[in-house]
Amino acid sequence: MTHQKKYDLKVGRNLRRIRKQRGLMQIDVAVATGLDRTYISRAETGQVRTSFHTLCKFVKGLEITSADLIDNIALNYAVEEVSKEGGVNNGSKISHLG
Repeated sequence: MTHQKKYDLKVGRNLRRIRKQRGLMQIDVAVATGLDRTYISRAETGQVRTSFHTLCKFVKGLEITSADLIDNIALNYAVEEVSKEGGVNNGSKISHLG
């Protein structure tokens, strides 16, 4: 499994956890974010790559922080993936957060 897929799955699990903790249905999240309910479902199961713009919609619509969705594990996956693509100089994990 690629780091991108692991990241997508982790963000999706975080989204689902937040939704359920708040007693919301996917349609409630869809209304709050302006996204389609089927997209919410696919995001929660890691079937889509959630763009920065979409993450911002989740943050604003659900009144959460980006850290609620993108925790250290998900962030490390993303950094490792970018590092493989030559986008990060040292490829080191971000371990000092949170």
